[in-house]
Amino acid sequence: MIGRQRLGRRGAIALGIILLVCAAQQAAILTDAWRQNPLAADPILDARVYWDRAAEIAAGKLSETTPYMGAPLYSYFLGAIRALGGGLLAAYVVQAGLHLATIALLGVFAARRFTPLAGLLAACAYGLLTEAAFYPGRIVTCTLQAFLVCVTYAAIVRAQERSSWAWWPASGLAAGAAAAANPPMLLAIVLLAAWIVLRKRPAMASVREAVGFGLGAAAAIAPFTIHNYRVAGELIPISAQAGVTFAQGNSPGAIGIYNVLPGVSRDRREQNLDVLRIARRETTADCGWNGASRHFFNRGWAYLRENPADAMRLWGRKLMWFLSSGTYGDIYLPTVERAEGVARALWLAPAPLPWIAWPAVVVALWWLWRARTFGPEALLALVPLVVVVLFFYSPRYRFPAAPMLALGFAVAITTLLQWRARKVAALLIGIVTLGGPLLAHVVTSLPGPLHDTVDSWRAPVLQKLALLANEKNNPRAAEAYARRSLALEPNDALTHHILAQSLEAAKDLDGAALEYRAAIERDKHLLAARYRLGEILMRRGRADAGLAEFQNAVAIAPNDPEPHARLAPALGALGRMAEADEEVNKAIELAQQQGQSAVADGYRTWWADLKSKAARKSP
Repeated sequence: MIGRQRLGRRGAIALGIILLVCAAQQAAILTDAWRQNPLAADPILDARVYWDRAAEIAAGKLSETTPYMGAPLYSYFLGAIRALGGGLLAAYVVQAGLHLATIALLGVFAARRFTPLAGLLAACAYGLLTEAAFYPGRIVTCTLQAFLVCVTYAAIVRAQERSSWAWWPASGLAAGAAAAANPPMLLAIVLLAAWIVLRKRPAMASVREAVGFGLGAAAAIAPFTIHNYRVAGELIPISAQAGVTFAQGNSPGAIGIYNVLPGVSRDRREQNLDVLRIARRETTADCGWNGASRHFFNRGWAYLRENPADAMRLWGRKLMWFLSSGTYGDIYLPTVERAEGVARALWLAPAPLPWIAWPAVVVALWWLWRARTFGPEALLALVPLVVVVLFFYSPRYRFPAAPMLALGFAVAITTLLQWRARKVAALLIGIVTLGGPLLAHVVTSLPGPLHDTVDSWRAPVLQKLALLANEKNNPRAAEAYARRSLALEPNDALTHHILAQSLEAAKDLDGAALEYRAAIERDKHLLAARYRLGEILMRRGRADAGLAEFQNAVAIAPNDPEPHARLAPALGALGRMAEADEEVNKAIELAQQQGQSAVADGYRTWWADLKSKAARKSP
């Protein structure tokens, strides 16, 4: 089945036409989004964390104060763009370029490994994927991840074709960079190194190649490991976030997607500090980042061991989410955005990933069966699936498999075209190609844990639009979006909080207080709602009730510096300055214990300024 061919002149022209069409598609999608989609103009959630961190990098702050908690290479990629004077639109254009490069690499090297037709079909399939065409216009790691997967694949193909040893360190360097943009790729690196050793004889030559691959990967990863050791004193290869991610996917109430853990913020900037505080409270006071990650891994494994039947169902659901989900997203939901009329040009990329996933996974399993020959394809396609089953489904966790799934789909189609010579294989692939997406549609349309329709996920998009409207000082629009979201999901605490913010901005303090209370009733750990409710109550002359909200926040999160700092002004307003000073000192002490020296210094300066202003106002 390996063609070891080149595209040839006609194939190169065809690929060029595909690239031109995809470039026009990207221009239309980006132009439409930039003109009228608030979610493209303002990053949210993890996207905002990356964009803000890129600004710090551009300003010269290359090191963080904690170990990396996500995909560090992406922050530096964006930082380079910002350092050169580029803004969001420049980042989107660069990512569109990477998207086109991914299509080109996929087309060229799929043709080398299989046939020119397979290469062109893979390029077409990838270019038509809704997610692949959407992600270049958002601050998410997906486009960079897919590009680096294809660079890794191309380097491995070249290493197999050439007798030069130097291509193996080069392929390892590409794989290491892919891991720095997607930490679960570390598993793929280990498995690829094992494949290099086992794929052929004599063994010593293979070991030498595997060592070269490993050295290249280590060279790419080393700067991030060194950074983590310098700031934390612990050996953390890339990211310290795996434990909490595992617990989020394997805990009571989990249905296969992101599951909020009690006491752990949804904001990534606060989330990891919450994890460290909880681990120190539940284990030892000197627990470090690795210890915190192990603690949450142990939580997840304990849940799975104690509930074996639930664990089996959960793994099956995660697999079905991987194969079937075309709507859900933990940050962005392109299909829902299109339905809401803010991403109209996405009709140019009409193919949801489940359309190709079913036959592609069948082909990937066949690749795994013939791993000596097709090990790279199998591993690059299936490692993201393993990650989803072990952790939880997110389209961002699935997406690194997209290039190889597109290739698997192309191989499936070429097999169907050769049905006369390969009747059994063609019949199996034909059944899966037609039946898989149909099964996915039926399963995701029914109410239940796999419910995945536009209407079932419209509320989160409306919530995000409300959040951005608040940030743009447009409380009327924010209120309208939030009320539409609550009509669909009335028990969402964060949406009640966002609605309260919009009402407070519109000077409706009574309505705001009611909504803050509604948010607290639904999530007692939503401390931001307690802070705002406390301030409103104190402004309305109900000092004792307002103080109680700040004290409740301290009781809920006693090891978090912020509740102590928030309590201090409330105590000061009641003339209890000695207690207020104690709370500020406690906030400073906790921040220092948690390695947040800059935060501790900020509390000192803030409190001194506040007391100075109060003294000037005194008669």
